[in-house]
Amino acid sequence: MPVLGASCKSAPVRNEYMTADIDPIEAGSISVGIPGAFGGRLRQIEALVTYYPRTDTVVFQFPYQFITYRQHWNTVNREILLAAISRYKSDFAAKNLPSLSRSRMRRAYGVLDSVTEWGTFKIMLNARSRPRVELGYAFEQDSPYFVITQREAKNEIAANDNSANTSLRISLYFTRAMADDLAAALDRNRLLSLLPNSGGVLPPGEVTPDDWE
Repeated sequence: MPVLGASCKSAPVRNEYMTADIDPIEAGSISVGIPGAFGGRLRQIEALVTYYPRTDTVVFQFPYQFITYRQHWNTVNREILLAAISRYKSDFAAKNLPSLSRSRMRRAYGVLDSVTEWGTFKIMLNARSRPRVELGYAFEQDSPYFVITQREAKNEIAANDNSANTSLRISLYFTRAMADDLAAALDRNRLLSLLPNSGGVLPPGEVTPDDWE
């Protein structure tokens, strides 16, 4: 695929997956569930979605325990995540979500290496790590959810007063409808439609659980 926006008189170093030599594009938001305080019901928050054409990376930005996090999803990891969502939906429809150990359920659809950034202030995310990310499912109050679990990982940037030495263990929960929205945000054609002259932008309480009876 030709690189959009590249100058004819210059030959910039090209990332293998670059779709366009342009700045990041805001791409709406998705709803995600996070654990409520003191083990209560899941709480719904919004994660901002940004597409980085130069690296073909999607970044989800969201608050978690008063810290702002940015999860990076590159080309390969997005394909793994989309396949995991598809498998979960098939297993849900077939009632094939056995109650295994917590760790086995949460990595039922795969494990990958990722990149995350975090910080106290949105404009100053001064910590970065490369955590393992598990894709699977979990039951909360007898209702199943697709779950993305980001494991703890050491900060690669020198610690200071505004950054922790380790990124938090984070679990993001999705009902089927929320998982569909997540998949739509990662869809290749949808992302390419955000590029200039392509048109199209991603459309923009408590989580209502799926009916499992």
